[in-house]
Amino acid sequence: MNLDDIQYIILENEKLLKRTEQLTSGAGGIMEMKQTIADKEAEIERLKNKCDKQAMILRRLSPDKFPDTLFISGVLGNRDMNNMPEKLLVCPAYGLDFSYVYEYTGKTTGPEW
Repeated sequence: MNLDDIQYIILENEKLLKRTEQLTSGAGGIMEMKQTIADKEAEIERLKNKCDKQAMILRRLSPDKFPDTLFISGVLGNRDMNNMPEKLLVCPAYGLDFSYVYEYTGKTTGPEW
């Protein structure tokens, strides 16, 4: 190997290093692609949650179209300070001719403030 060959190899290696740097960190590089993929995954998750919420709204608006969807069919008794009745009538599915009666127990669930 002569000096020209060594210089050529060094020059080619420098070109490869620059190209590798461009591919990994430059515009359109691997790191940018990873971030883009992460952003897309986050957007997909957000849209999935939104679809789940909309599906629940549709089930509540049209229970006849969605079997096995329970709904509150009536209320009984006095209401407390949160406007909750003493009893709820819950129908297990659209089209049934009966309801279950659920009574207020005084117990609540949720975060403790």
